[in-house]
Amino acid sequence: MLGAVVLGIGLAGQARIRDLLAPLPGSSAEKLSIRGFVSRRNLNTHQGVSQISLEEAVSRQDIHVAFICTENESHEDYIRMFLQAGKHVCVEYPMTMSYDTAEELWELAQKKGLILHEEHIELLTEDYKQLQKDLDGKVLQGGSLHFTGEPLKRGSGFPAFSGIARLTWLVSLFGKLSVTAAAFEEDSAKGYSKMTAQLLTSNNKTPNFRLEEHERALKFGFTLLIATGEDETSDNDLSSFNLDRRTKAGAPQGKEGQLCF
Repeated sequence: MLGAVVLGIGLAGQARIRDLLAPLPGSSAEKLSIRGFVSRRNLNTHQGVSQISLEEAVSRQDIHVAFICTENESHEDYIRMFLQAGKHVCVEYPMTMSYDTAEELWELAQKKGLILHEEHIELLTEDYKQLQKDLDGKVLQGGSLHFTGEPLKRGSGFPAFSGIARLTWLVSLFGKLSVTAAAFEEDSAKGYSKMTAQLLTSNNKTPNFRLEEHERALKFGFTLLIATGEDETSDNDLSSFNLDRRTKAGAPQGKEGQLCF
């Protein structure tokens, strides 16, 4: 049994604690036992788990794995700290704010014989697994993807960086993407920003991507409107997908927010 500690007690950290306390039967989480959590807030306990200091988490011999669920900008320092202490690390996406730093930390983990795992938890949800099944064998023809959310919190990075988390859905589903054009608009007075990008797949299809952030009205949303077909000449059935549910939609092809297959 490996002892684990969770750093950060936001939504991701709370989910980690919950899953460590009640692991799925047969999952690797059954081999982990949570020893405590670390937070800047004084919480004492959460879900029956005791709060411990960062120094204790790093030094305790019965803690072998750290789950890092803090703001993005702090990931690098925490990863390095726990690797240097000889502990395995699982970090929420993104690992770091730059590729060079991530590569450096990978090399450090390898040198020390430790596991450094970056996890994009959205790709493990039941909705996403079902989406993979529904799109199996479908061919991407084009279209667009629209994501909306509140403005980035301090320490999260810049819009193009946060948008990568959304793009990993497309990469996971359809393979390598490249960017052919991009634009950014911002209205600070209204707390609004918009980033758009023109993408290119390996088979020269051109899906669009749009990320909007607004301090009011917009809630977290990730929507794919999909026309599915076995190839370019097939009849298409349009379906709508988001992070919470999947529902059939009858919108015609070519509408904003649509991905065609």
